[in-house]
Amino acid sequence: MITSSNIHRLTHGNGHASGWALLAICSTLGAAGCGDATDTGDSVGSGGAAQASGGATLGSGGDSNTASGGSIMSSGGASGGESNQGSGGLTTSGGSGSGGDVGSGGAESLDPSELIDGLDGYLYKGACDGGNASFECPLSACQGGVFTEDVDFAVSGDEGKIYEITMHIYGVVELRDDYTGGMRRQGNTSNNESMADFWYTGGKYTPGAGYNVYGLRVEPAVDGEPVTDNGNNYFLNARDSSPEGHEVYKLDYEVTIPVPAGGKVSFKAYDPNCLQIMNNEETVRPNGSGTGPNGSIVISEVDSAMPSPDGFVQPLSSGNNRTGQWIFIDVTQVAVKP
Repeated sequence: MITSSNIHRLTHGNGHASGWALLAICSTLGAAGCGDATDTGDSVGSGGAAQASGGATLGSGGDSNTASGGSIMSSGGASGGESNQGSGGLTTSGGSGSGGDVGSGGAESLDPSELIDGLDGYLYKGACDGGNASFECPLSACQGGVFTEDVDFAVSGDEGKIYEITMHIYGVVELRDDYTGGMRRQGNTSNNESMADFWYTGGKYTPGAGYNVYGLRVEPAVDGEPVTDNGNNYFLNARDSSPEGHEVYKLDYEVTIPVPAGGKVSFKAYDPNCLQIMNNEETVRPNGSGTGPNGSIVISEVDSAMPSPDGFVQPLSSGNNRTGQWIFIDVTQVAVKP
């Protein structure tokens, strides 16, 4: 699964947002509202302000909140030691036959652990860290009132080849309304009617305020996909055009993305004020759809995934009815792009 060598929590003190927060502060993913932008908060966004200046892009080096800060979804510094190129032939299991999402029929199915170790079965857990409100809680592992998580998965494979990774995305998350410059797969279908599919391809978001950002980034960019500063951005929790609110929804959908041999896929999480909406009867949408303890959302299919998340109990609880958000990635197919 995931080792310490490919997990990087990009959090820094002194009250300033950095790492993925910098992505959100002045990057190609968050170019709007740049320059000493301070998180003013909202009904969920009270709390720590995320400050940053400069024009940092998603993958530029450094670790400060200046224009060169290292962040997640954009230019510079994205390449380097994360790649594992040219490691020899990958194990195949014959024609795929199933899943039209993976190009044309007959593509050889590869072992996900050989191509991109750790992505299959990755579990993000946004655990609550106390709090008293009935609808929200602070996140643990915040620095300066900001939470960021950046997990890199190196892509091996044969040099020059593009691979298609099909994933089932599960989770319970709040939704964000300001992803721009890309496309929401469900268009403007309402949140309640989106079939638990909140996938968004390409684009960026406004930094320093708003609800949680969850995304995947592929570097270097693959031709034919929307490009944001030499990378491909994908967001997991795009809501319809309605305003953000104290709500959580189920994620339960399948996607296929292309990745280059020798590149990397990064999971990104960013919370500009270190507060998340909890998973309980008050917040679950559609209303009354939660079947778990205290009206929470539980997704039983996760237990049948291969591999399943060992020891994961739903809802994600820190005790005293403090139930946080989570995302689980189940890779169902890997094949060479035709």
